[in-house]
Amino acid sequence: MNSLLLAAAVAMVVRSLAAARLDRWNLGAPVVMVLAGGVVGLLNEDSIAAVLNT
Repeated sequence: MNSLLLAAAVAMVVRSLAAARLDRWNLGAPVVMVLAGGVVGLLNEDSIAAVLNT
């Protein structure tokens, strides 16, 4: 669970640091968070399943 929170925090920091460039490409914060969630889901399949089954 801690890795999921860490990934969300990293995605928010990256979005904040690259906000101007991402806005020029029309990528908002929700898109960045969805992409980060997809990456975390692909990398940590077992841990997410364990958290969701509790």
